[in-house]
Amino acid sequence: MNQVIWEEIKKNSKILAYYDCPQLFTAFGYYLILAVSEDSYLVTILSESALNEFMKGNIDLRSTILLKSNAWFLVCDKKEFNCKKLESVSNEYLPETGYYMGI
Repeated sequence: MNQVIWEEIKKNSKILAYYDCPQLFTAFGYYLILAVSEDSYLVTILSESALNEFMKGNIDLRSTILLKSNAWFLVCDKKEFNCKKLESVSNEYLPETGYYMGI
């Protein structure tokens, strides 16, 4: 993921949860982005069907992020755009269980 893609994601996003800034949002039908700190986001690349299952409330946020078919990126420092691909997701970046959308 590069800065151009990140800027496109932000421009084409749908905010799902907002508290002072976007906390959870989607983009392009397969990116799920979760704020993990003031300056960092966990970007999860999902299949469209996995994202739909989350949006329907059939699977919680934590389980959705942890699906085996996902790719994860941690975007740190939004101004400088420092991004790294993750092999797995650390518990420090994961939400608690039980957060369902049900839209």
